[in-house]
Amino acid sequence: MVPVTRSAGLYLPDSPVPQPVYPFWPAGIRLNTTPDEGITGRPIYVGQARYEDIRPAELKRQIAVVEASAGTYWTNAVYFGAKAILVLGAPETGNFDLRSHDLLAPVNLPRFYVPPGQLAEQLRSGKITGEVTLKAAMDWERKTAVNCYALIRRTTLASGGTEYKNSPTKLPQSSAPPGALVISVPLDAGCLVPDLAYGASQAAQAAAGLALVRDLSANPLDRPVIVFFGGADSIQMLATRNMFLALGDPPGIWEKELKELGSKQRLANEDVERLRALANDPSKIDPLNNRRQIDRIVRLIETDIALEQDELFRSRRRNDVSSEDVGATIASPSSVGETIAPDAGAVPATALHVGSRLVWPSSQPVETKGDTSFAPATARGTTREKQLADRQVLLSQLRYCFMQHPAKLTGELDSPGRQYVGKALIQLSGEDKTPGLVQQHAWRERELRQRVDLYHWLANRLGKTRDPGDRSNQNRLIELLVALDFSDQGVRCGPMYFGRFASWSNISQIQDYRDWFSRRAREFRDKTGSAWWGSIDQVIDLEPLSGARAPQTWLAAQMPLGSELCQAWGVPGFSMITLDDLRRRRDTPTDTLANLNVDALWPQLVATRSLLGRAWNDPKFVAQPDLKWQRTQVAGQVVTSAAGRPVADLPRSDFLVTCWQTADMVAKIPKLKAWPGGNWLLGVRRNEVRDCDAEGNYRFEGLSRLGDPSAVNALAIEAFQIRPGTGQIVGCTDLGRQSADIKFYADLKIDLDTWRSVVFPCQELSLVGLFDPRFLQSLGEVILLDARRNAEPQRFNAMLSNQNFAAFVEPGSRNHFLFRYGRVGNRLLLINAENPTGKTPTEKNPDRYAASLPAGRMDADGRGYTVPEINHLGPLNLATAGDFWHLDDKRLADYRRAGVSSSLVDDLHARSRKQLDDALIASKDNRGADMIAHANGAWANSARVYSAASDMANDVVRGAIFLLLLCVPFAFCMERLLIGTPSIYRQIAGAFSIFAVMTLGLWSFHPAFRISASPLIIVLAFAIIFMSAVVIFVVYGKFDTELKR
Repeated sequence: MVPVTRSAGLYLPDSPVPQPVYPFWPAGIRLNTTPDEGITGRPIYVGQARYEDIRPAELKRQIAVVEASAGTYWTNAVYFGAKAILVLGAPETGNFDLRSHDLLAPVNLPRFYVPPGQLAEQLRSGKITGEVTLKAAMDWERKTAVNCYALIRRTTLASGGTEYKNSPTKLPQSSAPPGALVISVPLDAGCLVPDLAYGASQAAQAAAGLALVRDLSANPLDRPVIVFFGGADSIQMLATRNMFLALGDPPGIWEKELKELGSKQRLANEDVERLRALANDPSKIDPLNNRRQIDRIVRLIETDIALEQDELFRSRRRNDVSSEDVGATIASPSSVGETIAPDAGAVPATALHVGSRLVWPSSQPVETKGDTSFAPATARGTTREKQLADRQVLLSQLRYCFMQHPAKLTGELDSPGRQYVGKALIQLSGEDKTPGLVQQHAWRERELRQRVDLYHWLANRLGKTRDPGDRSNQNRLIELLVALDFSDQGVRCGPMYFGRFASWSNISQIQDYRDWFSRRAREFRDKTGSAWWGSIDQVIDLEPLSGARAPQTWLAAQMPLGSELCQAWGVPGFSMITLDDLRRRRDTPTDTLANLNVDALWPQLVATRSLLGRAWNDPKFVAQPDLKWQRTQVAGQVVTSAAGRPVADLPRSDFLVTCWQTADMVAKIPKLKAWPGGNWLLGVRRNEVRDCDAEGNYRFEGLSRLGDPSAVNALAIEAFQIRPGTGQIVGCTDLGRQSADIKFYADLKIDLDTWRSVVFPCQELSLVGLFDPRFLQSLGEVILLDARRNAEPQRFNAMLSNQNFAAFVEPGSRNHFLFRYGRVGNRLLLINAENPTGKTPTEKNPDRYAASLPAGRMDADGRGYTVPEINHLGPLNLATAGDFWHLDDKRLADYRRAGVSSSLVDDLHARSRKQLDDALIASKDNRGADMIAHANGAWANSARVYSAASDMANDVVRGAIFLLLLCVPFAFCMERLLIGTPSIYRQIAGAFSIFAVMTLGLWSFHPAFRISASPLIIVLAFAIIFMSAVVIFVVYGKFDTELKR
């Protein structure tokens, strides 16, 4: 799956013709798109997007215009509330400028590149002053990439031996035929702006491969050579992975899957024939002979029941309980041809099932403002609920009839029954541009057949075994793989065995080749042979193989190597790369032929051809034949839950699946792996996206198991539902309670079972700039709380990476967001804390919360945020400073009423309020740097007050527990003084009564019992400590007695 731009343009004032703009590569799976109506606002030029360049009051809810050279600072514009980003390119723009736009977390940050030209100059000079409209439509689309192989065959003798023209050595007849040398070059071009992927520097590699084909065809080497042109390495090295799946894996692996696939295809074709015979009269279905077809139809019905029931519950909660209307669209399919009227306001529109795909209404939901917490249900909302409730009854009847009494599918049930038979047919055979399960199985069968045929073709040409065992790698077709990566700003090239794609060294598999290179260079220096080395000595540099420096130091850029995946298939490999060039223009729109110095590439290619030719003609240039495979795959199914079933098993075909490498497999919310040097890779994107077949199945093949033994090598696999055109995420994998024990982490070091991804309808939200200014740390942990229950949401998803946060919550819900840093605790709060009066606490008004909050709302620390509110929040430091201050203010007021206060804490709290007021004034005055300074100061001070208030409360509670402990000996002494009974039972009763009186006394005046939400917990804590001490004392005494005995 690749992102395809349908349209992208900037509509200027009084101009109906859009100016072209170009979306950046998606953030994870989130496309850079706009709503159907576009994004309208004034283009505000912010230059390098430093704080001093930003005018907060002008930028909020507008379109930011940023220079490409701003680098990572472009996120400041989003931080201040910009709705979209226009990045102005320049002739000197390089990948160092744009690499920060390669985002892993699926955040909704629309970013568009404007190439150098008239539009860029107008935006830069501020000549466009009116409102403009930015419109962009993109989709993920299935595309077919092509790998090309050019085989230059060796010279063979009739006697069965192998003749080496340039060597006196001849292999004996009993020796196995040698494998091929594979020279790998890319055929595609990667770019951070995919629509401007000119890729001249990458095209130079393909040109080098073609030059080698011509030269080797005219002057063949003694052993076979394949020049491999990879067609999709720009996405997770897919071309190389598929090449190894075809030539590195034995055909027996695919023959097994082909056999299973043939059985599935036969059953699917049989289902198509039977369903077509029943399409016009479902009442003729035989419950015994058509059981498989009935199960297929019932699954479709149950899927619709589950989705519409979920929407019904949300509608009832929205109308009966609370929450502001939300402006999202939820995928909740209804029956074919039936439209359910949308709810009032911003109730999500309903997607209709047409075949196996979703068709979205053209009307857009309207975003409404204001609190509707206690508003009565609207008439249209009640109508909507009635329609959904009636649909539940109808679908339940259909399910029962299909399962038990198909003969009753007549009258009112005839039409919907035929519709669901038609849906089952479309699911199998497809329609128009929508493929069905039969066609998808045919695609997979063709793909596997091509792999088998390609292996057989090469094995026949090389004289290798056509069908080796699938447990031994001794018959490998590829003897050595050498990838090429030349650049025009360097003069020396050499072998490299470490790249940044996998960050794993291949040196252990090329030791024999390294020794051969070292001997030839040493012979030349000692003048004992290898005189030919003199012609390449000024170009070829073998220093990376010496081990004198870490291999990372030889990589001049954050670049992958085409040979990195060799070790996963037990194939030796290295890359011949230019060692001293940053490759500044690659992966950018400025990587054009005009900026390429072709003359600098030719000497490197000639030297590499000479070196590899000499090596491949020498029979001693060999390595160990049997190396272990280290590859795996992940296969799974996207499903949703059905009411009344303990296991989610209803397949969903309308989802896309992607995966991220993670730092651990424990965290509830995935911690994306922090790659050395950053997430960006030169010319390669890490976000691989797969579509599902008609039954929700997906597959990631050719995954490497290699990695640091002391670290986790795992994937977080998640599914997302994308609204066509707008790219809006309306469904995703559930990480909440619904998923229960279903795993979403895949450990690549072990063999994996079939995966299940449980999904739910959602709304998306995004935040940037998650950074703690006090401790200068990026916040890497987050806790989501449902504001209604103050507990983890039932269904949610979230991802945090590189200060970017993407969350997916239930539509219409209110949530709290607590960002933490390890043991330091909560550092950023987004709880939407209320400020009823807006006054600061003073000596004259210590109880303002008691006077201003409504009855029953004294414990309300925050209302929580809806998705529209969080998406329009503005600078996080202002929001969290306000939330911290309001929360601290309420707590300090509560403590003050209980008689607990601290002048130092109150002074710090008042100072944070002053800084917060200064930040608001600076924001209105368009002083961005001052606003950040004051807001960060208010945030840091409020966070200190937050911690101090918590510590102060804890100290008071500990004091109460200590006093309760002192009451125990006091009660015993008072019993002896006042009662003095000889009966042990009366002594215990008297002491307990005195202790109870003292406890009630403490309860009546000690502040710990007044500030605690559950005062009885304090007594319970005392009881636990006391009883533990008694048990320890008794046990210790028993041990002491036994030891003395």
